Amino acid sequence: MLWPRLPIAARWCGTIVQLVAKRYSVRSFSDCPIEPEKMVKILKAGQLAPTAVNFQPQKIYILKSKAAIDKIRSLTRFAYNAPVVLLFYADTSKAWRSSVELCLLSIRSAYILHRFN
Repeated sequence: MLWPRLPIAARWCGTIVQLVAKRYSVRSFSDCPIEPEKMVKILKAGQLAPTAVNFQPQKIYILKSKAAIDKIRSLTRFAYNAPVVLLFYADTSKAWRSSVELCLLSIRSAYILHRFN
């Protein structure tokens, strides 16, 4: 146990700190397709991520077609050669007027990336 004398909530934060410390940026991808079962698990992790009062202004789009992925590549240099791209979108007209929703969208993407690893 990381911090045995701290309250349960503080010990849980230690787990989050460990997760953040292990984070890294993937810069190379296999061109192998992702099995449907794995994609379901990845998206399920995203569903479990919090949203403010369950408002859910975020959407996750699964891009598989060459045309869609090429469009993303034209917008960012971080698409690399991934066979599938998850596009995280937040409708700012529906979101609350604070940075909370953006933070929660970031948490959602972190849940998904952690589940994928």
